[in-house]
Order: sequence, then C-alpha cells, then structure tokens
Amino acid sequence: YENLPVQQGYTLSRIEKYDEELWSFCFSRQVTQTLFNPYEEVRVVVDLTTGRLVLCNVFFFPLLDDHEADDVPLTQEQAIEAAKEQSGMEMEGFELKQAEVCCVLPNWFYTEGVWSADVRYAEVSRLAWVLTYEDDGSEFVSQNVFYVDYYTGELAIVREIPYSKGERAEVRCYGADDVRE
Repeated sequence: YENLPVQQGYTLSRIEKYDEELWSFCFSRQVTQTLFNPYEEVRVVVDLTTGRLVLCNVFFFPLLDDHEADDVPLTQEQAIEAAKEQSGMEMEGFELKQAEVCCVLPNWFYTEGVWSADVRYAEVSRLAWVLTYEDDGSEFVSQNVFYVDYYTGELAIVREIPYSKGERAEVRCYGADDVRE
C-alpha cells in the first residue's frame, strides 16, 4: 500500500479472504478508535500465490469536518428526537432496532419540476446517527431508516419526488447511501 501512488496515512481496517489465493486489504481513514470511514479507503487485492497486485480501488469522499472544536455531538436520545421532529412520520408500532454512529455518503434528490427529478451526490462523507426502526407487527416487515447528522441534528433528505399535485406530493423520504446497502 505504501508503495502505491494513492492517498496515504490510512490504517489497515479489514482483510477479506475471497479464497485461498485472493485476499483484499482495506486501508481506511480512522475516525475514532473503532470507526473507519469506508468512503476514504484504498482497497488492494493481492494474489497470495504469486504476490502480484490484482486490483487497487481508491474511494475518496473525505469526511466533512466542518464542526467547531467545542461542538458537542448529539446523544442517541437527541438524534432520535431530531428524526421524529423533522421527519413528521407516524412511528406508532415501530420499534428502534438499531442506533449507531457511522460514516455515510449523503445524496440529495431534488425536483426541478412537477414530473422531473435530478440527482446531486455529495462530494464529502459525514458522521451520522443511523437509526433503524422496524414494525414487526405488520404482515410484511416494515423498516424506516433515518440518518441524523452527528453534530447538527440535520436529517439527510434522500429524495423529494412529487408523484402527484395533491397531498401525496408532500411525502418525503429520508436517508443516505451507505456502504451496507
């Protein structure tokens, strides 16, 4: 990794064994002791039988560090409250299944007209609370995932696409692209 013409200063975050011959070594920016940014990563695949480099991928969406040094991150409870207030979604029957701080790559879908939509992807990654709610009581498992900025409490809006001109045009979806998706 150190000999490649790629972003340096990352930490070995994980090793994936595809089989006995091909292994992937991932070097990522370390955000905290246990959190790595998967959007600032160099992934190197090596053939262990020959020692040859098979593949090298570079992901570079730097973490947005725009908060002040004295800014205090949101607690889990504050993030939950922010998601409920900003989303306006009825959460009756839904139970919080998972809450974790992750690096996410927000994307914003916005409308330029009644029936057209354009996409604008972020050029930076952000720290966010990822809140996953599920309604186990429904016939089909229903899940809502909210991404709340770790410092500002802002809810990342994924898309606003009006499918009608009436009440349903006001429906909003919240979220972010995530490596696990």
